Parts: sequence; structure tokens; C-alpha cells
Amino acid sequence: MAGPELGPVGEVSAIEAHTSGPSSSFGEQMFVPCSQELLVDEVTSLRRKLEKERQEFSEREDELIDHCHKLEAAIETIVGQLQESHAAVAAVKNAEVERLREENDLLNALVKQLTTERLDSVSEASRLVKQLSIERLD
Repeated sequence: MAGPELGPVGEVSAIEAHTSGPSSSFGEQMFVPCSQELLVDEVTSLRRKLEKERQEFSEREDELIDHCHKLEAAIETIVGQLQESHAAVAAVKNAEVERLREENDLLNALVKQLTTERLDSVSEASRLVKQLSIERLD
């Protein structure tokens, strides 16, 4: 069985010094009586250590909470920037779609005009051919 653990300054705690000893046949540690003063000192020391650890934990907890708040603020900023960027991209896309629709309407009008002019030209050419054919026959 290992000996008593060393404290932070390399000393054996009072309780461990007075309670460590040979093991009984059932593997239980045998307790050696110690003074109440040593026990009170050890309890006081442990309470101070516990309070120090609680304070350190509380400070670390506060740091973590502060860090979480900073992360939340950063996330909100990024989400806002993404929403603005998305709105700008959507506006550009919508403007491009509108421009393409106008261009398509213009091209459709030109096709219609050219088709009408071609039909008129074909009709005029047919009329001229008929007229020439009639004139030749006469």
C-alpha cells in the first residue's frame, strides 16, 4: 500500500499522518487516534483550500461566461453581415433578371418586326412576280 500523500508544500497532512498505518486483514486502514487540535487545523486548512478552489472556479466561470457573450456578439455580427450580403446579392440578381427580361422583350419585338417585314417583302415579291407573269402573257 502506498504511503500518505504529500501536501502542496511536501508535508503529510495531519489526518493522513495519524490515520495511515498497517492494513487490517480486511484491507481496511487502521485509524490511530490524534488530537482534536490537529483535526481542527486540518479541517480549517481543507476549508481554506476549498474556498480558494471555489473562488478560482468562480473566476474561471466568469471568464467563460464573458467569453460566451463575446462569441454570441460575434455570431450576431456575422449573421447580420451575411443577411446584408445576401440582400445585396439578391438585389443584383433581381436587377439582372429585370434587365434580361427587357432585353428579351426588345429582341422579341425585333424578331416580330423582321418577320413582318420579311412577310411584306415576300408578299411584295410575289405580287411583282405575278404582275410580271401577267405582263408577259399579255
